[in-house]
Amino acid sequence: MAALVAVTAAGSASANGRYPYSQQLVVDPSDATRLWQRTTYGALTSSNDGKAWSWLCEQGVGYGTAEDPMFGATATGALLVASVNGMLTTPDHGCSWTTMPDFGKRLINDLAVSSDGNHVVALTTSITTSNAFDLVVYRSDDAGAHFHALGPALSEDIDGLTIEMAASDPMRLYASGVANIGTVPDAGALPGSAVGDAGKGANGVLLRSKDGGATWRRIPVVTASAGQPFIAAVHPTNPDVLYVRVAGPGSDEGQSVQSFLLYSEDGGDHFREVLRESADMLGFALSKDGTTVFAGFGDSYALNGERPVDPSVLGLYRASANDFAFTRTVVGQVGCLFQDTSRLYVCGDHVTSGFELGVSTDDGATVQALYDWGNALQGPLECPASSEVTRTCTPQWPPICDQLGPCSLDAGTASTSGATNSARGGCDCGSPGRSSSSSNDVGSVKLVMPSEPLELLAGLSALGAALWRRRRRR
Repeated sequence: MAALVAVTAAGSASANGRYPYSQQLVVDPSDATRLWQRTTYGALTSSNDGKAWSWLCEQGVGYGTAEDPMFGATATGALLVASVNGMLTTPDHGCSWTTMPDFGKRLINDLAVSSDGNHVVALTTSITTSNAFDLVVYRSDDAGAHFHALGPALSEDIDGLTIEMAASDPMRLYASGVANIGTVPDAGALPGSAVGDAGKGANGVLLRSKDGGATWRRIPVVTASAGQPFIAAVHPTNPDVLYVRVAGPGSDEGQSVQSFLLYSEDGGDHFREVLRESADMLGFALSKDGTTVFAGFGDSYALNGERPVDPSVLGLYRASANDFAFTRTVVGQVGCLFQDTSRLYVCGDHVTSGFELGVSTDDGATVQALYDWGNALQGPLECPASSEVTRTCTPQWPPICDQLGPCSLDAGTASTSGATNSARGGCDCGSPGRSSSSSNDVGSVKLVMPSEPLELLAGLSALGAALWRRRRRR
């Protein structure tokens, strides 16, 4: 575990060898004009509906450069960050950050926030002395101000991945993970369910609670190394309707990636596949009434090209939940999806999509650019000179500007107020792997990345390496 932390904390965003693109978009439920983005080069925030953005480095927030923590905004305007280092939070839109004491030193695998921002659930792990996974669910009913554990550990053999709550039933919770290699889980009640030895490989597991986390049922999702299950969504009015996206076979063997979408109408007891493509399914969203399904395929640009995708299938796919007849409405990289009240946000890619963040107001038929690297990025978030964010992030801004292209080098002058920065464009440079003559042809998406510190990975324990790979694929 110590080696894992060393990898995630080392280096700056400009030197971590990661392809610069957006991974998650969060809308503040207390103020729909305040947006947050998680990117491979830090966090971005806007207070004017995406017209202007300010940047925060990973270290200023408190997580590592190779980590992909889940963001969640609550009804009080606070942002929660589910990190290897615990639950990080800011009460003032990014200038000050603290680690919540409720979780101790537990790793936060994932978090989910209710649509009104008042309720939060978090899936956490600690590693026992015998290298077992101590999986515990925490809940908050005061907009993330305080958390409490929902009973004892769920399992010692499951590496937790995702968690979700049903909007229509506060007692219905779902979690997902991967059972230890060499075991296939039997369906049964948790804790204390039987574990069979009928097969080998990392096996997907669904955990379901109908009583608010007091008891859980353990259900195999996929078996015999068929992939990692990530809970995509629960239907807004029917808690038994569940979507799970799976990073399928070929993820680790250098073969072509296979990602697929599973659908259940009985709380996960039975699934059927409704969509599969040879790319990373990095985004998923439901319309507010649950009748329209959106899936986004992209390239996670994993380390050393170990997960090759088919660039011809990248894009935004849409279908009716009645027949799941998916059609591709937008071509190009999709790194995330977020459905707001009337808008669908799409994380794209400068080369294949022409934007880093786009928005659709016609149910995904078209997407308009909202943010594209430096055209609205004003610089580091304006905070007091004494803040850790200012001291840590301001020196890192010049190389970030150099990485992204047109932007402002007036570090420390940016804010989320929407004021125009007259110095924008002062960075006459390009991004690693980008060519000034690059077209929007979808076939140009597969670019060469600088290699990351592979020698450090060799020193990771098997457990730490599994956790590291999981977080990279969020």
